[in-house]
Amino acid sequence: MLARQRLSWWPIHPMSLPISSMWMTDSIMLSVFLSWLIKGVILKYGGRRLYDRGKPFFIGLVIGQFACMGCWLIIDYFTGMTGNVVYRLSGD
Repeated sequence: MLARQRLSWWPIHPMSLPISSMWMTDSIMLSVFLSWLIKGVILKYGGRRLYDRGKPFFIGLVIGQFACMGCWLIIDYFTGMTGNVVYRLSGD
């Protein structure tokens, strides 16, 4: 925590250690890395203005994913089908 507070270039957040052992981390780590990389590229080449203009698009992607999965869960409920889940446990 001290390095994170004192050194602006320090890349490791103190919360990364406790959550790194969770099963969910294995599932979402690629998405987190890609979003971090896209954010860095947008900020480097487009600046703060492009970053602010792009936020609704990326928030829409997340909301759209959950809306689609919610629709499939409702369809599953009414048809009696199974297999469409929002999160899949590791090992399933």
